[in-house]
Amino acid sequence: PLGIMHWIKCIEFSAPARQRAVGQINEWQTPNDILALRRGSVQDHAVLLCCALQGLKKDAWVCIVRVESGAEHAWVLTREGYGTITFWEATTGAKFHLAQRWFGKTDERSIPEVDQRYKDRKATADWKSEAKLAERADFSRQQHLASMDQLYRLPIAPWTDLSSADMITAVPYASIEV
Repeated sequence: PLGIMHWIKCIEFSAPARQRAVGQINEWQTPNDILALRRGSVQDHAVLLCCALQGLKKDAWVCIVRVESGAEHAWVLTREGYGTITFWEATTGAKFHLAQRWFGKTDERSIPEVDQRYKDRKATADWKSEAKLAERADFSRQQHLASMDQLYRLPIAPWTDLSSADMITAVPYASIEV
């Protein structure tokens, strides 16, 4: 994979004018176009890298992130064995390895484990219901702060074992969309 990463990084980077000005990704080229033109934007490099990694039988995904300046950026995520994920930065060649970030299984046998884990956390399924929203609308700041410990019960909250101090890894992005 490192040789492929180097080869893709050697392809010329060029971004559309709007992307340079606003920082918003709104154009994507196909891998064939990138190879034919021998240039592409950051997201195009990420798509090409993702295709190459998938060709190597990696479980690869293109991700869009928002950096601190607010501009959008693209990179590749691969799910590795033993629950590790790797972020592949196409512009610099950097890789970030994060251990124990997923179950490490992709077959049907993991479904009961995930279902049980979801039940064990007692997730609040009705958190977006009209009644719950109306109830929270009248909360004072103090009441909102007092109920912060309930955030871990939201269906969208990360698993508590993933947010322990020894599991936190700084990644240079403000938000991530896969």
